[in-house]
Amino acid sequence: MLRLIIYFTFAILSLPIIAQNNVHFYRVIAVSQADTNLWSASNKVRAVAPLKMEIPTAFSPNGDGLNDTFGVLAKGLEYFELTVYNRWGEVVFYSDQIGARWDGNYKGKAAPAGAYGYEVVAKDANNRSLKRKGTVILVN
Repeated sequence: MLRLIIYFTFAILSLPIIAQNNVHFYRVIAVSQADTNLWSASNKVRAVAPLKMEIPTAFSPNGDGLNDTFGVLAKGLEYFELTVYNRWGEVVFYSDQIGARWDGNYKGKAAPAGAYGYEVVAKDANNRSLKRKGTVILVN
C-alpha cells in the first residue's frame, strides 16, 4: 500500500504597487512549500475606495474663518459637479472641481441670507454614479 502525504504551508503577501485617485493596485503573492518543492503564484488586484461625500447644511460667509464657504468634502471621485441655485432657479455657483467652494457671492455681491438648492453629480473610478440634491442655508 502506497501512501502519499503532502504538507502545505501557505504564505500570502499583499504588496502595494501604486495608488491613483483612490484606486489602489496591489500585487498578491501566494507561496506554497511542499517538501522540497516551492510553488508561487501572483496576480494584480485593483481596489477602489468607496464613494464618500459629506455636504454641510449651512454656512456663514462673514469672514470669521469658521464655515465661510460651502462645498463638498469627497473621496474616491473621478468626476464631480456642484451647482447651487437661488429660489428663482438661477445658478449662483457652478464648479466641476472637487475642492471648489462657494463663497456666498453672486454677480460680485454678497448673496442674501436664506435657503439655496444644490445638486451634486459625481462618479467614482468604477464609473458608479452618485447624485445628491438638497438645501444649504446661507447665514449672514
